[in-house]
Amino acid sequence: RWRPPPPWRCQRRWTTAATAAMATPLTYTLSESTADVTLWTAPVAQRPTTADAAPSATRAGLTARLARNEFEAVQVVAVTSRARLAVTWPPAATVTATLGARARIDVFTATFTATRLANALTPLANGAMATVPTGGASERLLLWFDIGVGDAAPAGDHALPISIGATSFTLTVHVFDFAIPRSPTFKSQFNLGTSAVSSALGSVDTAKQALIEHRWTTKSVPWPSGLKWSIAWESNKNPAGSCGALNDETTYEGRQYAAGCLTTRYVLGNDKCSPPQIWNDGHGFTNYMVFQFVSNSQTRPTSFCGEPLGSDQCGTSAYNQQWSNYVTGLRDYLNDNGMLERAYVYVQNEPQDDNDHRVAHCLCEQYKAAAPDLKIAISEEAKSNFIDRNGRPCGYDVYIAHTGALVRATLDYAHARLRDHGEETWVYSLDHDVAPLFTPTNTDTAQGIHYRILTWAAWSERITGYAYYDASRWWPSGRPGVTAKLFREAFEDYE
Repeated sequence: RWRPPPPWRCQRRWTTAATAAMATPLTYTLSESTADVTLWTAPVAQRPTTADAAPSATRAGLTARLARNEFEAVQVVAVTSRARLAVTWPPAATVTATLGARARIDVFTATFTATRLANALTPLANGAMATVPTGGASERLLLWFDIGVGDAAPAGDHALPISIGATSFTLTVHVFDFAIPRSPTFKSQFNLGTSAVSSALGSVDTAKQALIEHRWTTKSVPWPSGLKWSIAWESNKNPAGSCGALNDETTYEGRQYAAGCLTTRYVLGNDKCSPPQIWNDGHGFTNYMVFQFVSNSQTRPTSFCGEPLGSDQCGTSAYNQQWSNYVTGLRDYLNDNGMLERAYVYVQNEPQDDNDHRVAHCLCEQYKAAAPDLKIAISEEAKSNFIDRNGRPCGYDVYIAHTGALVRATLDYAHARLRDHGEETWVYSLDHDVAPLFTPTNTDTAQGIHYRILTWAAWSERITGYAYYDASRWWPSGRPGVTAKLFREAFEDYE
C-alpha cells in the first residue's frame, strides 16, 4: 500500500468543549479584534470547527502569498454576539490598480455543520451585511477571502484595507517574482456536470472560466457538444453521410453548439469558427477526454455503422474495421486542428479478470493500429498481464490507478513504463479509503491536508493526474465549495 509521509497520519481528535485552535505560525487571533468582535485566522487547509476557540497567539492583519497567475485563499472566523456584520474590501478598480490586470478579490461566507466547517461557499457582495449563524459553541461567522492575480502583478508586498463590522485591518498580498502557467500542468478527469455549473454561474463560458481558474478539467471539456462517435461520425446529420467522414457540425450548427467550435475554443483557447474568437487569452485545458467506454462491462456500442459488436468485447472483424475508420478519422481531425497532443480516449474501466485483461490488450492493439499517436487510457494500474500479453506488448498512454493499489513494486513498474514508453499514471480515490491513504472524497469530514497532500504525493511518485467519478460533491449547487478550492491549492502547488 502506498505509504504516505507522517503528516498524512495526523488527524485532530475534536472534542465538544471549546479549545484553542491548533497553534501554528499562520494560526492566530488578529490584534485588531475588539470586545465586540474577535477575529482569528488559520490556513485554509485547517477546516475550523465549532469547538475551536480563538488562538492565544496574536498578530496584526492577514497575509496572502501567491505567485503570478495564482489564487490564494485566507479565512477569518468572526466570533460575535451581533446578528450581522458588514464586510468591505477595496473596489475592483483599486484591486487592479494595485495588483495588476486580472487581479480580483472574491469574498464568501461559510457555515458549519453540527461540528465542522461545511463545504458550501456563498458569494458576498462588497459592503453587504453578512448574517452571523447561530448555534454551536458560540456565534461565529466564517469568511473566505479569495485573492487572484494575473501575470502583470508587481512583485512584493501590497496593502489592502479590510473591514468586518467596526473592525478594520490590513490584508497584505505578497506576490512572488515568478508566474505559474495559466493552463493546468497537473491533469484531471472530474465527472462534474458542466450544465449545473453554467446554470449556477450564468453561462457556459463563465462555467468553463471558473473550472480552468480552479485548474479542474472535467470529462466534458467541449460541452455541450463533442467529437464522440454518436455526434461526429454515426449521425444522420453528417454532411458526408453517416459513417462517411468525421463531422464537426460547423456547417450547420452555430458557435454555441458546433463541436468544431467548442473543442478548439476550450481545448486550445482559440476557436476555429468564423470569425475566430479567443477564449481565456488563448489558454485552454491541457487534457481532453474525447469519449469513454459505454459502461463498466461494455467498452463500445453494441452496434456501430450497421455492424454488430458480437458476444466478444474484442469485436468482429467487420465491426472493428468500421470502428477503426472512425478512430483514424478522429485522430486526423485532432491532429489537423492542433489538439492531438491533449486528447485521449478512455477505453476501459477496471478490468476484473483475465478475460477483461485480454480485452484490454486486444483493444489496445486495435487503437494503436488505427491511430498510433492517439492517446488511450484505462482505469487500472500498469500491469504486465494485459500489457505484455501473447508476446505482443501494447501499453496504454494513461493508467488511472486506485491509490490503494500503488504498492512499491507497482510504482516501480509504472516508473519503468513512464521512463521507457512515456506512459503516465494518474490516481483516483474511493469513498471507503482509510488512513494512511488521503481521503478527499469525504467532503464533510476530511481536513484540508487530504486535498493539499495529493499533488505532493503525486510529484514524489511521478504521477501526473487525478480522476474521480462523482465530482459534483465538491461543487455544491454548481458552485465551487471549500473542497474544490482546496483541490485548487494542491494543483497550484504542483505548478
